[in-house]
Amino acid sequence: MSDREIEILYWRISLLLVLISPWCIYSLKIAKVTFAYNFFIYTLLPFLSIPIQLIVVIALVTVKEGKVPTKFWLIEPSAYSQNEIKANSLKSCITNISNKLNNLGFQFEILEDGDKSSCIAFRKEKDKRVLNFLGHAFSGKINLENQQGYLIKLEANIILHDTLLIETGELSKIQEICNSLCLKRKSQETNIKHKDFPFVLSCGVTMSFITVIVSVFNNLWYVVNNAWLFGVSTTAIGTILLTLFYLQKKQLSSFRYRLVFTGLYLGSIPYIAWITNIKLG
Repeated sequence: MSDREIEILYWRISLLLVLISPWCIYSLKIAKVTFAYNFFIYTLLPFLSIPIQLIVVIALVTVKEGKVPTKFWLIEPSAYSQNEIKANSLKSCITNISNKLNNLGFQFEILEDGDKSSCIAFRKEKDKRVLNFLGHAFSGKINLENQQGYLIKLEANIILHDTLLIETGELSKIQEICNSLCLKRKSQETNIKHKDFPFVLSCGVTMSFITVIVSVFNNLWYVVNNAWLFGVSTTAIGTILLTLFYLQKKQLSSFRYRLVFTGLYLGSIPYIAWITNIKLG
């Protein structure tokens, strides 16, 4: 399942939860929910948000595709692609590939530059904070060979230098980049940045869903401690705001603001009920 499909599912779930949010707020207000703080809970929940998000993604993939994801713990996944195109010279192909590498933020070096063959090596260091797919470390090579006439043969391989706990579309992204570097027409690596659903944002939105679910349980059976309720709420709000802070310069144009705002709203439900009680007495 691609990030785009996951984002659409998240958006639909958000709309459903927004519809029941007035009842959640009203019920919490009637129950006179009050803010509660527990250091252990507030420290634990940000770490729990990662496995919770992975469990939710597995559930979504299972429902969408009708099968449980079977690809786990992939160490340094890679992709390979080859292509043959018509071009006047190798230089025109090298220029095109160089532009694509620059757009992806990859550093590259032309190891061999001849009329009949050429080789480009590229790499990218891992970001200090990996907040999206292109924040990982990559490396690879592209070989170009001038065939008879104007036919150019290209071969590319790329390696993602990290371990994927669960494969939820990352392999297709690696293959898409590889295909693009082989100058395949259907591939559009320039859109990868815009299609990427930041992991931290997905964690925050997931926790906002959990906030609504916990609110429902609290409204129906009064089995949830207020410290857990406000802990989940605070984790959701804090994670989404953290994503905004770190990605405002890198991914402002590709941000999914609708998920940001609905996530902040859903995560704030306990606070809205509590503040309303205080102001209205």
